[in-house]
Amino acid sequence: MKRSRGRGWVLFSAIGLPLWIGGTVLAGLLSDDPADGSASLTAFALGGTLFFGLMFAGALWQQLRWRADDPESRFSKRVAIGYSVAGAVVTALGLAVIWQQLLGGGDARIFLYPLVGIVVVWALVAIWLLRRYAA
Repeated sequence: MKRSRGRGWVLFSAIGLPLWIGGTVLAGLLSDDPADGSASLTAFALGGTLFFGLMFAGALWQQLRWRADDPESRFSKRVAIGYSVAGAVVTALGLAVIWQQLLGGGDARIFLYPLVGIVVVWALVAIWLLRRYAA
């Protein structure tokens, strides 16, 4: 069963990424003003929101359905769910910066500071987990 899930993610990425990038390029080509990048940026933001929204929702759905019978499995399940939630939040904050600029600007730091803070904490937790399980 693990193999089919892995193939599903490969298939999702193999189809989703080219559609996302292709849609971004197509939006730029079809734009009336090639010097105005807002059509490409809008397509990029829409594609990223859709792609990553589906990716993180699918990952979280799979992780929540995992059977965790022993303490180590339960810990691994919590780590995986935390990783997905942190990834979704960081991705949403990054996309929010793009959407903010598309919708008229503003101070991007409102999204960037929390994004960087979460990534730093995420990295420290990852290092702690690697050291904990390296032994």
